[in-house]
Amino acid sequence: MRNIIMYKKGQRSWTRYIQKRVTKANKNFLAVFTGQTGIGKTLGAIEESISIDPLFDVEQQLAFSFSGVMRIINNFSNKQHPLSKKKYKIVIYDEPQIDLSNRDWQSKANKLFNFLLSTFRHQNIIMFFCLPYLDFLDSASVKLLHAEFKCRGWNEKKKKIAEVVGRFNYWRVTRQSYKTIENQEATWFIDPPYVYGGKFYRYNKIDYKQLIRFCLEREGEVIVCENSKASWLPFEELVANRG
Repeated sequence: MRNIIMYKKGQRSWTRYIQKRVTKANKNFLAVFTGQTGIGKTLGAIEESISIDPLFDVEQQLAFSFSGVMRIINNFSNKQHPLSKKKYKIVIYDEPQIDLSNRDWQSKANKLFNFLLSTFRHQNIIMFFCLPYLDFLDSASVKLLHAEFKCRGWNEKKKKIAEVVGRFNYWRVTRQSYKTIENQEATWFIDPPYVYGGKFYRYNKIDYKQLIRFCLEREGEVIVCENSKASWLPFEELVANRG
């Protein structure tokens, strides 16, 4: 099964996915940024919009009402308006629960809103909503969303993680043999069934000659999780572990 979104060095995965969805797949993209007041929902939506389109115009493409959203979408269709020349047609709808809450979902605005979401696919519009909770939108609107970005705040620990996360390499999940994995410079963590394991390892059928060759050929550092009695490689204990 292929991953929908994969990491590539130097690229933001969601940005690349959204761009590909609207240009190559000829579809729209609808997402919501949720979180408590002041957490940075609008800033997150603006940052992602600029990542997609470096010329994103906050003044022209950010709306605070249903009528404002309609005005922006109409400008995309107006060939005389500068927004009509945009490759990526992005709209940020900030705090839509003011107009469209689940308490008054039968209102005229909500009906028009649902109609809009289900019919503007041909315009390949990217729309980001910013609201405290997902259930502020009615169920019909929620079903049409493609993603939810949950804003959880910021602290020094997360900041340090964010600074290095771009250096990580991610593998897609595969059910094939480990021998098919491409070799590259990395820190390899290998966790085979232990040689002297308990009752659940008695039927171990690992070809250790192949596993030894695989480990020795890896570029970079190799860390193996094994029983302290194992000797199929010249192990050096990294962490003393009881049990």
